[in-house]
Amino acid sequence: MNEYHIPVLLEEAISNLEPVGNAIIVDGTFGFGGHGLEIAKHLDARGRLIGIEQDERTLKIALESVKNNPQITIVKGNFSEMRKTLDEQKIDKVDGILLDLGVSSHQLDSAQYGLGWKEDAPLDMRLSQDTNQNALDIIRNSSEKDLANLLYENADEYKSHRIARIIKENQQKIKSTKDLANIIEKNVRRSGKIHPATKTFQALRMAVNNEIGNLEKFISIAPEILKTGGRLVIISFHSGEDRIVKKEFKKDIWEVATKKPITPSPEEISQNPRARSAKMRAGKLTHNS
Repeated sequence: MNEYHIPVLLEEAISNLEPVGNAIIVDGTFGFGGHGLEIAKHLDARGRLIGIEQDERTLKIALESVKNNPQITIVKGNFSEMRKTLDEQKIDKVDGILLDLGVSSHQLDSAQYGLGWKEDAPLDMRLSQDTNQNALDIIRNSSEKDLANLLYENADEYKSHRIARIIKENQQKIKSTKDLANIIEKNVRRSGKIHPATKTFQALRMAVNNEIGNLEKFISIAPEILKTGGRLVIISFHSGEDRIVKKEFKKDIWEVATKKPITPSPEEISQNPRARSAKMRAGKLTHNS
């Protein structure tokens, strides 16, 4: 299903996850199966791949794609609730876990999500309809100070205070993705080819979907889910996410496979420019704390 999304660092993820034989692997961000379908090819008839996907729209397409593959089970949910998901599948511990924390190209480009400004759309940004607050709610309910902090913490936006002030001054005029992007573009100088609203959209998306909070919750339970010797592979796209993963792998329960994060090659970036900010870290659980 690569017409929907090109998987990032695919070969590197597989080699660090080492899925073989009768292993039980969890792809906690299944999406359209860019990584998960490849993982399943390395398993025999006794192996299982559990895919977790929070987006109902993506889930519908993913389920159709694996309906004839008994090795793969896809469930709706968020990877932060992985313990609950595995309990429902009557699985105690697994051999490997993969998280690809980015959103898909399909989600970024599709107007139905409101994640970008190429298509004018409501300022929604919810990846799951179970999420209560959308991006427009956050803009209108946050103070200027809180909005500035959100932009800085979620997207390293160094112009956060100026952008937050501009947004709050114009918030009644903002109803769509184009409204937000145009107001920022008119008031903030472009840096190179990057649209000046890029980090604002990222920060709002991460806040709407509680992306940092979900990662922190998952990291706290990951060692309890993995078997001893089990492998954890996480691909992140934001410095805050990478810091969380790096901090976890400093604990003595992990044998770290990536002393420095693995990043895409120039060839991969040329084929998929959205891969440029990806960082992958991997570790093997040596014992539980």
